[in-house]
Amino acid sequence: MPTTAPVTLRAVRVEVLHLTQPYPLVGGTPASGASTTTFTDALDLVDPLLGGVYVGGWLLRSNPTVLGNDRERRITAHNTATGVLTVAPAFTVAPAASEEYEVWSTDRPTLVERLVNRALWRVRAPIDTALVGVAGQRQYDLSEEAWLLRPSQVLGVYARAGQTGRTEDSPVEGWRIYQDGHTLVLDLRESTFGGGDTVVLRAMRDYGSGQGGLTTDEDSSTQAPLPLLAHEVAWDLCKRPPQGLDTSPDLLDQRKERAHQIKRELLAIRDAYRSTVSVPLFQTGESWGIGGYGHTPGARWA
Repeated sequence: MPTTAPVTLRAVRVEVLHLTQPYPLVGGTPASGASTTTFTDALDLVDPLLGGVYVGGWLLRSNPTVLGNDRERRITAHNTATGVLTVAPAFTVAPAASEEYEVWSTDRPTLVERLVNRALWRVRAPIDTALVGVAGQRQYDLSEEAWLLRPSQVLGVYARAGQTGRTEDSPVEGWRIYQDGHTLVLDLRESTFGGGDTVVLRAMRDYGSGQGGLTTDEDSSTQAPLPLLAHEVAWDLCKRPPQGLDTSPDLLDQRKERAHQIKRELLAIRDAYRSTVSVPLFQTGESWGIGGYGHTPGARWA
């Protein structure tokens, strides 16, 4: 199962940066001499081989303390000998020493953040969600799982190893999901769990539902798998024309090829997540398969 650890907006954006930008840069050592129109990093921004690749691109100040209207600026000049970027319009508050930043050569980072919220509605992956079993109980209210909206999302039910009479993870035979008003309920044919045992639902999660999207807060987070979400955003971005000054045919060809490559990677990642839903198989009466697709209180047993 994919991890459900929170993924921050910054983590998604940095992943997209490395997937899409010809010269990605994530730094964190600007000099204290920065002003409202210049940004200096004598380490990462000093490289004569860079030439003017960042001119026309964007500087993003990624510290959570930087206010929204001061986060992004267009780069108008780059002194590769001293590591000084000149930006416009001027910052309201000058950057501080050791402030984290990103340099985007062909795309606006704030556009990427908007694409993240669009992509969340396309990201679907199976996850396990655990319920605490109660001895003698057959019905379990699923209303606390705000993202679980339809009975068809539930792919299977099983019990963890090491619990009442179980030496390994095992499917639960005889279950259904039905809708009671606006609440989904797990209904077990028999109560086979001891008190405190873990009942696990394997369900397909749609990460756009019940989340409301990410804000521009760097620590705003989602439970969506990072590789899947970042590739969705990167593919969407690379299908669009670059927003930087370089619109040469060579760059456009490279971008088109990169879009194809990212799509291939995205399809492989989707397949990898989807393949997890077929193991283990859950008994559906007379045949083996994935069950539990009931939509009404009279839903069939799995």
